[in-house]
Amino acid sequence: MSHSGTKLGIILSLFCLVVTALGNTFDDNELWLSVEIEMDLAKRLSTSLEQEFRRDEDYSEYKNNLTNLSFAYKLNSHVRITTNYRFARYTDEVRQRLGLGVVVRYGKSWRFDNRLRYQVDFREEQGSIALFRNRLRITYAALKKIKPYLSLEGFLQAADDKPEWVEYRFSSGVSYKITKQMTAKFFCHLKIEDPTDEKPDRISVLGLKLGYTL
Repeated sequence: MSHSGTKLGIILSLFCLVVTALGNTFDDNELWLSVEIEMDLAKRLSTSLEQEFRRDEDYSEYKNNLTNLSFAYKLNSHVRITTNYRFARYTDEVRQRLGLGVVVRYGKSWRFDNRLRYQVDFREEQGSIALFRNRLRITYAALKKIKPYLSLEGFLQAADDKPEWVEYRFSSGVSYKITKQMTAKFFCHLKIEDPTDEKPDRISVLGLKLGYTL
């Protein structure tokens, strides 16, 4: 195991802990916990089902729970086409989402991903909201079990009059392979919502995802 890669994983984990310690400097702090099951349907086609539970108001209140169903088709070693459906239950409404995207990946030891996604959210109170998302991620993938990563993502609302950036998301995390089929991912997000406002909302997120591959 590479000592540099292990150190990088430790540094990113400590960064997430620092975010937690500085929680009172943000407008809100959230906790995301999820379990995901993945399986191959064919040589190039795979699917995943994820159940996620979220809390906000400095982790003290229930925010929502999400069910995500995703499919990915591998065009070649660098490009995947993805589609997903989300059902989200909040305290006061139910929301649904449909998304279509493409992921371009290059590199081995240092892996670079660029994900472009178009999604439409269907909300009971606001109707449908369309967004374009662009995420850039770099992962140190040379290690057998530990894979630390950093990412930056922008959310662009496809308004009729003028497209507007509605969120920036900075993320770091570490994926750890527990067994051949099971992984655990510890991550943190720094979200800036409504970045064009005079005082945008700054929200920190701590998360843990357990994944199992059939």
